[in-house]
Amino acid sequence: TAAAPRPAPRGAPPPPPSRKKTKTASSSTKRASASTSTAGLTVLGKHLLVEQILKRWKYCLPSWPQGVKKEAPEGYITCGFQGLFIGVQSDTLGNILDMRDKKNGQPPIRSVLLQLDSAELREILSKGIDAQREDLMKSKLSESASSYAETLALLDSDAKTLKGFKPLKLEKEFKAFLKKKGKL
Repeated sequence: TAAAPRPAPRGAPPPPPSRKKTKTASSSTKRASASTSTAGLTVLGKHLLVEQILKRWKYCLPSWPQGVKKEAPEGYITCGFQGLFIGVQSDTLGNILDMRDKKNGQPPIRSVLLQLDSAELREILSKGIDAQREDLMKSKLSESASSYAETLALLDSDAKTLKGFKPLKLEKEFKAFLKKKGKL
């Protein structure tokens, strides 16, 4: 009989996670056609579309915000996001000033994208994948570089998965989910 593994001494780092391969629902047909439940969270096809758009928001979505004041008002500094400022003087200390135009355009966030129709999301993602592929082709990466090949393979895989998404089915599934949650 084999001896049981010895416990790690106190203060030792935990052992690395197991590298066993497990079957996942990564095939395009499984991801595109069925909702899955992971750790109590329901992930629908529409959620996957939004996730893919947000992964490549630069290629999928228009720049937001547009036409925003770039210089910080008196007592504020910019915080890295165009139109968003943080108060730094005694009378403004800690205040957040959001001067982004929310009427003319929507922020690229999950809740806003989930309000769009699945067919529109599918079209946005398709254009984004094409734009990302075009940008990759124009890049200075050598076509023989491994990162070039890996990125191109991921784009091809995402494009293939996208073809499996059926907008009418996704909308029906999403509406049923919302109804079940009492949000419709």
